Amino acid sequence: MTGSPYLAGGSSYRQWLDALADITRAVNNDQSEREVGDLIAKTCTRLVGVDRAIVMVAEQDRNALRAVGASGLSSDFMNQVNDGETIKIYPEGHELAGSPSSRVFRERRSISIPDVQNSTEFAPWLQFAEAEGYRAMFAVPLLTGNEALGTIACYNDTVGQLNGPQRELARPYRRPRCVSAAIVPAAKSSGPEHYRPESHPGHAQQTAGASTRP
Repeated sequence: MTGSPYLAGGSSYRQWLDALADITRAVNNDQSEREVGDLIAKTCTRLVGVDRAIVMVAEQDRNALRAVGASGLSSDFMNQVNDGETIKIYPEGHELAGSPSSRVFRERRSISIPDVQNSTEFAPWLQFAEAEGYRAMFAVPLLTGNEALGTIACYNDTVGQLNGPQRELARPYRRPRCVSAAIVPAAKSSGPEHYRPESHPGHAQQTAGASTRP
């Protein structure tokens, strides 16, 4: 007996469970952080149907998101992300400042940009898109309970809105457990200490000045 499709036009529930088992084995077998991170990124590209993906975790001591794995992205891209300056969680300036991934982490909500070349929000990072060849992106927070561990950013080489599987991944509070379980383990085990936003002065400033979102 075969199960019904888990995501319309996407992968089955069984495929996500199999992916969870593979990731769990990698963590339990003490594979390196990069190996597990790459596995999660490859799982996203394969099961969600995106061309490229990067997994990032938050580091408290650097106020930055750090890449721990990727699929379809160059080593130069990874090095630029990990320079400690490119993706600040709390950058200087307005509360909406910073990369889409840092905003996703701070606000614990997904962001989608269907055409990066025609987005003023994405303009500061357009050079990265042009170098890698992607035209659209979306980023989702990695959550465990109410704690944000990091983000996953996904990239498509063509312009367009999210399809069904991608919309499902982009809804972290509605995401079925097998999906969350398949993408959170490496983030939870990565790094010496998870980032706690209340430890950064920008958190208090943003909380005081932020408007309430649905």
